[in-house]
Amino acid sequence: METNVEVKNDSTRVVSFSLTATDLKPHYEQAYRDAQRDFQLPGFRRGKVPMPMIKARFGKSIERDYAGEIANEEFKKFVEANNIELMGSPKLTEMKHDDFGGLSVTIEYQVIPLINVEGYAELALRKPLLSVTDDDVDAQMDKLRLEKSTLQPAEEITDSLTYVSIEWQVLDSETDEPLTEQKPETNQYFLDSEKMDGELRDTLIGKRLNEVFTWVGETENADEMPPRYSGTIVSVQKVVLPEVTDEFAVQVSGGRFATVADLAADVRGFLVRSTDTKVREELENQIVDIMTSRIEIVPPDALVEHIAKANWEDFKKQQKLPKKLKFNDQLKPYFMQTAERTAKWELISTRIMQNEALEVEDSDFDATREAIKNISPGGDVETVIERLRQDDKYMMGILHKKVFDLIIDKAQISEVDAEEFYDESYMPRPITDALPMMDGMGMNEEDDDTGAEILEDNTENEAD
Repeated sequence: METNVEVKNDSTRVVSFSLTATDLKPHYEQAYRDAQRDFQLPGFRRGKVPMPMIKARFGKSIERDYAGEIANEEFKKFVEANNIELMGSPKLTEMKHDDFGGLSVTIEYQVIPLINVEGYAELALRKPLLSVTDDDVDAQMDKLRLEKSTLQPAEEITDSLTYVSIEWQVLDSETDEPLTEQKPETNQYFLDSEKMDGELRDTLIGKRLNEVFTWVGETENADEMPPRYSGTIVSVQKVVLPEVTDEFAVQVSGGRFATVADLAADVRGFLVRSTDTKVREELENQIVDIMTSRIEIVPPDALVEHIAKANWEDFKKQQKLPKKLKFNDQLKPYFMQTAERTAKWELISTRIMQNEALEVEDSDFDATREAIKNISPGGDVETVIERLRQDDKYMMGILHKKVFDLIIDKAQISEVDAEEFYDESYMPRPITDALPMMDGMGMNEEDDDTGAEILEDNTENEAD
């Protein structure tokens, strides 16, 4: 048997097998024996049809049907003999029978690419100067007040701390008469929400219960008439905020804090930790951007698609989309670009782990131990830690963090004013851009096709 391997890119290989009639003979003999067990012809019991008769009448058909099994078996031998670590499912791209009883097979497969990582020491990183101010603490305290607020019916909208229900009726763009074929729709708005349309908020403030007003919507096409609506205010509920007292501090903290000062100090600590996390994320994003752009590598398609699907599942949960919403060709472009960047970084990071001989140490679990103790005082912390040690994904997460720690410790970091940093570091968010694509998507889940088996042969065999 002749074997030839072609390298298509960093991750993709194509192997071709050429099997002679002699190579195929033991495979076919096994196929005949397997077929004999199920054959039944007039005058013979099941499994007792003579082998010469089977070969004469059904030999060519059996051989053709068994060709896929032969391809799968030879590929498995090839993988084992060469210690190949596969990514995803191999793809049978060609299978031909020749005039001399031979068979040629071509299979495309993907592997984890070899990467030469260098230049990750002394990266030039920019660190945003983020700080927590008294105004930030006051804003967070206001959010806590809002969570404990009550609603009181009102006759007039006096400020943005108000919930308003509006019944909308579409109007004819020329006559301003209601379109009777379209039913009215009622929506509720919290006017102080960050997502609230500012112009609509300003329009509503000062209006009264049951008041009717006209609202002109937006259109993406400047040549089209914008939609017009009649809005009726059907409900007004004023948000009543609690006073910030020691009693409020006890209530909102579940008894953890007895005074407003203690609660405010905890809020400040929370904001400081959140700020530190944000700064860390910015540094990590820079590292990934630099390293993935500096090192040219083609990650395996299977890895990229696996990450894209995982991102899609997370996106569905965050946006509260139907669980069975399908990950289809319309949505893939919005997730594949981000997934490719992530896949590149995972491969680079893993290579750095190997270069630096990074390992998970017991001290890497100290922060987790403290968190478990805070959540469940008196609990069996070490039992939980031991379970985490058996979680490969969790352990790899620790190692990836250690790679970031290593690079940040060696980096040349310059501090930058926050406003300057975020003006310069704006990046598009392709996953968010996928939201308008959600309407009307199919609801069938896509099957997973991972594994090393050649699951399907879509090629047509040539005639002998």
